Amino acid sequence: MQRGSFQTLPGGGNRQSEKLSGMVPIFLDWDGVVVDSTQLYLDLLKRICSQHNKVLPVTDVDEFRSWYRSNWEENFYEVGFTHREYLQICDEYPDTLDYREAPFFEGVEDLIRGLASRHPLVVVSTAPTRPIIDRLRQAGLHDLFESVTGSDDGSTEKEERLAGHLARLGSKTGVMVGDTDLDVYAGRANGLSTVGVGYGMVDEARLRAAKPDFIVTHPNELAEAIRLAGVRAAASKN
Repeated sequence: MQRGSFQTLPGGGNRQSEKLSGMVPIFLDWDGVVVDSTQLYLDLLKRICSQHNKVLPVTDVDEFRSWYRSNWEENFYEVGFTHREYLQICDEYPDTLDYREAPFFEGVEDLIRGLASRHPLVVVSTAPTRPIIDRLRQAGLHDLFESVTGSDDGSTEKEERLAGHLARLGSKTGVMVGDTDLDVYAGRANGLSTVGVGYGMVDEARLRAAKPDFIVTHPNELAEAIRLAGVRAAASKN
């Protein structure tokens, strides 16, 4: 896969989009929020390190969540890759990333269907765009999203991406749902209400340190947290 700037591809085009005009948009991170992909990424890093004679300092998911850096590239620098080597890996690894191996979190598919009837939905991720879209299509969810933005250049920047989506949607507020401190900071910088997911790729303690407006520790708490964050976001418009 060739590197380029972050890529935004259209969703399937929610048929209710016109009815949702003016409603509070929901921005969802992908890994650790929609899909349980921690093991997938642990295995990916193990494979990359083995191929390049590097030593990954963690062996299981719990260790990974404590060690994992929100800035994706920092994980590679930590184990000794140069920036040039990292960029080469970014060209190679997306073609091996298969989200069919990452299950959706319990209840998230139904949650997405319910949210799509009341809110514009957007995926804002630092993972490669195409594998996310493929997984959404496989689950029959792609048509519920306005667009999907991933990173195809290895960048973990999200603040600019969120600003671009808000402009396209004609909105000055919304809800950012993410599992890392970067998600919280990017959402806050754009005036969004933030929901922190404490069971994702980063351990809960580090997420709490970023002070999201709401935090959940189990997937069954997510719907209510998003509802409350949406109420808060709607109030900020007035």
